[in-house]
Amino acid sequence: MTSRIELALNQVTFSYENNRILDRINFALTTGSFNSLIGPNASGKTTLLGCIAGNLTPDTGQIILSGKDSQLRQPKETAQLLAMVPQQFDMPFAFYVREIVAMGRIPHKRFLGRLSQSDNEAIDQAIELTDLSDLQGETLSHLSGGEKQRVALAIALAQEPNVLLLDEPTTHLDLSSQIDILNMVKDLCYAKGMTVLSVMHDINLASRYSDHILVLHKNRILHQGTALEVIAPNMLRDVFAVRSEVHMHDGYPTISLLSSYNSDLGTGQ
Repeated sequence: MTSRIELALNQVTFSYENNRILDRINFALTTGSFNSLIGPNASGKTTLLGCIAGNLTPDTGQIILSGKDSQLRQPKETAQLLAMVPQQFDMPFAFYVREIVAMGRIPHKRFLGRLSQSDNEAIDQAIELTDLSDLQGETLSHLSGGEKQRVALAIALAQEPNVLLLDEPTTHLDLSSQIDILNMVKDLCYAKGMTVLSVMHDINLASRYSDHILVLHKNRILHQGTALEVIAPNMLRDVFAVRSEVHMHDGYPTISLLSSYNSDLGTGQ
Protein backbone atom coordinates (compact mmCIF):
# COMPACT_ATOMS: atom_id res chain seq x y z
CA MET A 1 0.00 0.00 0.00
CA THR A 2 1.39 3.39 -1.05
CA SER A 3 1.62 6.05 1.67
CA ARG A 4 -0.31 9.25 1.08
CA ILE A 5 1.71 12.35 0.26
CA GLU A 6 0.70 15.10 2.71
CA LEU A 7 3.19 17.81 1.70
CA ALA A 8 5.15 18.12 -1.54
CA LEU A 9 7.40 20.82 -2.97
CA ASN A 10 8.01 20.96 -6.72
CA GLN A 11 10.83 23.15 -8.07
CA VAL A 12 10.40 25.80 -5.37
CA THR A 13 12.74 28.79 -5.56
CA PHE A 14 12.89 31.90 -3.39
CA SER A 15 15.05 35.03 -3.45
CA TYR A 16 15.56 38.09 -1.29
CA GLU A 17 16.02 40.81 -3.88
CA ASN A 18 18.72 39.30 -6.15
CA ASN A 19 20.01 36.82 -3.58
CA ARG A 20 18.81 33.27 -4.31
CA ILE A 21 18.02 31.57 -1.00
CA LEU A 22 16.20 28.44 -2.21
CA ASP A 23 16.91 26.85 -5.58
CA ARG A 24 14.64 24.22 -7.15
CA ILE A 25 13.58 22.51 -3.91
CA ASN A 26 11.87 19.15 -4.39
CA PHE A 27 10.64 16.68 -1.79
CA ALA A 28 7.52 14.82 -0.67
CA LEU A 29 6.50 13.93 2.90
CA THR A 30 4.05 11.17 3.75
CA THR A 31 1.21 11.22 6.25
CA GLY A 32 2.23 10.44 9.83
CA SER A 33 5.97 10.84 9.25
CA PHE A 34 8.56 12.75 11.30
CA ASN A 35 10.93 14.59 8.98
CA SER A 36 14.00 16.62 9.96
CA LEU A 37 15.53 19.48 8.00
CA ILE A 38 19.23 19.92 8.74
CA GLY A 39 21.93 22.15 7.31
CA PRO A 40 24.46 24.84 8.21
CA ASN A 41 23.43 28.22 9.62
CA ALA A 42 22.08 30.59 6.95
CA SER A 43 21.37 27.73 4.56
CA GLY A 44 17.71 28.77 4.22
CA LYS A 45 15.96 26.37 6.62
CA THR A 46 13.73 28.97 8.28
CA THR A 47 13.05 30.56 4.90
CA LEU A 48 11.89 27.20 3.59
CA LEU A 49 9.47 26.80 6.50
CA GLY A 50 8.23 30.34 5.86
CA CYS A 51 7.44 29.47 2.25
CA ILE A 52 5.58 26.31 3.26
CA ALA A 53 3.62 28.17 5.95
CA GLY A 54 2.60 30.88 3.48
CA ASN A 55 4.48 33.66 5.26
CA LEU A 56 6.73 34.01 2.19
CA THR A 57 5.81 33.66 -1.48
CA PRO A 58 8.12 31.53 -3.65
CA ASP A 59 9.42 32.98 -6.92
CA THR A 60 8.56 29.76 -8.75
CA GLY A 61 7.32 26.25 -8.06
CA GLN A 62 4.43 24.62 -6.27
CA ILE A 63 3.76 23.74 -2.64
CA ILE A 64 1.12 21.01 -2.50
CA LEU A 65 -0.59 20.74 0.88
CA SER A 66 -3.07 17.90 1.43
CA GLY A 67 -3.46 17.42 -2.31
CA LYS A 68 -3.95 21.04 -3.37
CA ASP A 69 -1.65 23.89 -4.41
CA SER A 70 -1.28 26.15 -1.37
CA GLN A 71 -1.49 29.26 -3.52
CA LEU A 72 -5.06 28.26 -4.46
CA ARG A 73 -6.12 28.09 -0.80
CA GLN A 74 -7.38 30.95 1.33
CA PRO A 75 -5.10 31.73 4.33
CA LYS A 76 -7.76 30.55 6.79
CA GLU A 77 -8.06 27.23 4.97
CA THR A 78 -4.28 26.78 5.06
CA ALA A 79 -4.27 27.56 8.80
CA GLN A 80 -6.78 24.76 9.35
CA LEU A 81 -4.39 22.29 7.70
CA LEU A 82 -0.96 23.52 8.76
CA ALA A 83 0.53 24.93 11.96
CA MET A 84 3.99 26.27 12.75
CA VAL A 85 5.86 26.44 16.06
CA PRO A 86 8.60 29.13 16.11
CA GLN A 87 12.06 28.89 17.69
CA GLN A 88 11.13 31.14 20.59
CA PHE A 89 7.70 31.84 21.97
CA ASP A 90 6.51 34.62 24.25
CA MET A 91 3.62 37.04 24.58
CA PRO A 92 3.62 40.66 25.74
CA PHE A 93 0.46 40.35 27.83
CA ALA A 94 -0.36 38.26 30.90
CA PHE A 95 -2.72 35.75 29.31
CA TYR A 96 -3.39 32.47 31.04
CA VAL A 97 -2.09 29.31 29.41
CA ARG A 98 -5.57 28.10 28.48
CA GLU A 99 -6.38 31.47 26.87
CA ILE A 100 -3.19 31.25 24.84
CA VAL A 101 -3.85 27.70 23.69
CA ALA A 102 -7.38 28.75 22.68
CA MET A 103 -5.81 31.07 20.09
CA GLY A 104 -5.12 27.96 18.05
CA ARG A 105 -8.85 27.70 17.35
CA ILE A 106 -9.00 31.07 15.53
CA PRO A 107 -8.79 29.48 12.04
CA HIS A 108 -11.88 27.39 12.84
CA LYS A 109 -14.04 30.16 14.32
CA ARG A 110 -16.37 32.64 12.74
CA PHE A 111 -15.48 36.29 13.23
CA LEU A 112 -15.89 37.16 16.93
CA GLY A 113 -17.62 33.83 17.44
CA ARG A 114 -17.62 32.12 20.82
CA LEU A 115 -15.79 28.89 21.44
CA SER A 116 -17.96 25.93 20.55
CA GLN A 117 -18.02 22.57 22.28
CA SER A 118 -15.72 21.15 19.59
CA ASP A 119 -13.35 24.10 20.10
CA ASN A 120 -13.15 23.45 23.84
CA GLU A 121 -12.63 19.74 23.22
CA ALA A 122 -9.72 20.51 20.89
CA ILE A 123 -8.21 22.87 23.47
CA ASP A 124 -8.62 20.29 26.24
CA GLN A 125 -6.94 17.63 24.11
CA ALA A 126 -4.04 19.92 23.16
CA ILE A 127 -3.46 20.77 26.81
CA GLU A 128 -3.59 17.12 27.81
CA LEU A 129 -1.25 15.99 25.01
CA THR A 130 1.36 18.57 26.02
CA ASP A 131 1.03 17.84 29.75
CA LEU A 132 -0.15 21.36 30.61
CA SER A 133 -3.25 20.48 32.65
CA ASP A 134 -1.71 21.67 35.92
CA LEU A 135 -0.44 24.89 34.31
CA GLN A 136 -3.45 26.12 32.35
CA GLY A 137 -4.28 28.68 35.05
CA GLU A 138 -0.74 30.11 35.05
CA THR A 139 0.50 33.09 33.04
CA LEU A 140 3.28 32.61 30.51
CA SER A 141 5.76 34.70 32.54
CA HIS A 142 5.71 32.09 35.32
CA LEU A 143 6.72 29.22 33.04
CA SER A 144 10.12 27.74 32.28
CA GLY A 145 11.57 27.62 28.78
CA GLY A 146 10.48 24.01 28.31
CA GLU A 147 6.96 24.78 29.55
CA LYS A 148 6.68 27.75 27.18
CA GLN A 149 7.71 25.53 24.29
CA ARG A 150 4.96 23.09 25.27
CA VAL A 151 2.47 25.96 25.21
CA ALA A 152 3.61 26.90 21.71
CA LEU A 153 3.15 23.28 20.66
CA ALA A 154 -0.30 23.18 22.30
CA ILE A 155 -1.44 26.21 20.27
CA ALA A 156 -0.42 24.39 17.11
CA LEU A 157 -2.16 21.18 18.18
CA ALA A 158 -5.36 23.08 18.98
CA GLN A 159 -5.44 24.01 15.28
CA GLU A 160 -5.78 20.26 14.56
CA PRO A 161 -3.45 20.49 11.55
CA ASN A 162 -2.46 17.79 9.10
CA VAL A 163 1.06 19.24 8.89
CA LEU A 164 3.14 20.61 11.77
CA LEU A 165 6.22 22.75 11.13
CA LEU A 166 8.78 23.16 13.92
CA ASP A 167 11.62 25.68 13.73
CA GLU A 168 14.35 24.26 15.99
CA PRO A 169 11.91 23.23 18.74
CA THR A 170 14.65 22.22 21.17
CA THR A 171 16.67 25.46 21.02
CA HIS A 172 17.56 26.82 24.51
CA LEU A 173 16.06 23.77 26.23
CA ASP A 174 17.90 21.47 28.61
CA LEU A 175 18.42 17.86 27.51
CA SER A 176 15.46 16.50 29.47
CA SER A 177 13.09 19.07 27.94
CA GLN A 178 14.45 18.36 24.46
CA ILE A 179 13.64 14.67 24.84
CA ASP A 180 10.17 15.44 26.27
CA ILE A 181 9.25 17.72 23.34
CA LEU A 182 10.52 15.31 20.68
CA ASN A 183 8.81 12.34 22.30
CA MET A 184 5.53 14.27 22.34
CA VAL A 185 5.84 15.18 18.67
CA LYS A 186 6.86 11.68 17.62
CA ASP A 187 3.88 10.21 19.46
CA LEU A 188 1.58 12.63 17.61
CA CYS A 189 2.86 11.34 14.27
CA TYR A 190 1.70 7.86 15.18
CA ALA A 191 -1.42 8.68 17.23
CA LYS A 192 -2.82 11.48 15.07
CA GLY A 193 -1.29 10.73 11.67
CA MET A 194 0.28 14.19 11.75
CA THR A 195 3.08 14.95 9.30
CA VAL A 196 5.97 16.82 10.95
CA LEU A 197 8.77 18.81 9.36
CA SER A 198 11.24 20.03 11.97
CA VAL A 199 14.38 22.11 11.60
CA MET A 200 16.92 20.31 13.78
CA HIS A 201 20.24 21.57 15.09
CA ASP A 202 21.34 18.36 16.83
CA ILE A 203 22.08 15.74 14.17
CA ASN A 204 22.07 12.88 16.67
CA LEU A 205 18.55 13.82 17.77
CA ALA A 206 17.51 14.11 14.12
CA SER A 207 18.89 10.62 13.53
CA ARG A 208 17.02 9.13 16.46
CA TYR A 209 13.60 10.67 15.83
CA SER A 210 13.35 11.04 12.05
CA ASP A 211 11.71 8.79 9.52
CA HIS A 212 13.22 10.99 6.80
CA ILE A 213 16.03 13.58 6.80
CA LEU A 214 16.48 16.45 4.35
CA VAL A 215 19.90 18.14 4.07
CA LEU A 216 19.75 21.75 2.85
CA HIS A 217 23.06 23.11 1.60
CA LYS A 218 23.95 25.91 -0.82
CA ASN A 219 20.29 26.67 -1.52
CA ARG A 220 19.37 23.11 -2.51
CA ILE A 221 18.35 19.78 -0.99
CA LEU A 222 21.69 17.98 -1.26
CA HIS A 223 20.64 14.69 0.35
CA GLN A 224 17.40 13.12 1.54
CA GLY A 225 16.50 9.73 2.91
CA THR A 226 16.56 7.75 6.14
CA ALA A 227 19.18 8.45 8.80
CA LEU A 228 21.10 5.39 7.61
CA GLU A 229 21.11 6.74 4.07
CA VAL A 230 21.98 10.35 4.90
CA ILE A 231 24.24 10.53 7.96
CA ALA A 232 27.79 9.71 6.89
CA PRO A 233 31.27 11.23 7.37
CA ASN A 234 31.35 12.45 3.76
CA MET A 235 28.07 14.33 4.15
CA LEU A 236 29.24 15.91 7.40
CA ARG A 237 32.51 16.91 5.74
CA ASP A 238 30.89 18.40 2.64
CA VAL A 239 27.97 20.14 4.36
CA PHE A 240 29.20 21.05 7.84
CA ALA A 241 32.98 21.08 7.27
CA VAL A 242 33.71 18.76 10.19
CA ARG A 243 35.72 15.59 10.71
CA SER A 244 33.60 12.90 12.27
CA GLU A 245 33.08 9.25 12.98
CA VAL A 246 29.66 7.64 12.55
CA HIS A 247 28.77 4.56 14.56
CA MET A 248 25.54 2.73 15.38
CA HIS A 249 23.90 3.16 18.79
CA ASP A 250 20.54 1.52 19.58
CA GLY A 251 20.03 1.07 15.85
CA TYR A 252 20.61 4.73 14.94
CA PRO A 253 23.63 6.37 13.27
CA THR A 254 25.37 8.51 15.88
CA ILE A 255 28.14 11.00 15.15
CA SER A 256 31.26 11.79 17.15
CA LEU A 257 32.86 15.05 16.07
CA LEU A 258 36.64 15.02 15.84
CA SER A 259 37.40 18.55 14.63
CA SER A 260 36.48 21.31 12.24
CA TYR A 261 38.24 21.48 8.90
CA ASN A 262 38.70 25.19 9.61
CA SER A 263 40.27 24.64 13.02
CA ASP A 264 43.88 24.29 14.00
CA LEU A 265 43.10 20.71 15.05
CA GLY A 266 42.61 19.44 11.52
CA THR A 267 44.59 19.89 8.34
CA GLY A 268 41.73 19.11 6.00
CA GLN A 269 43.84 16.48 4.27
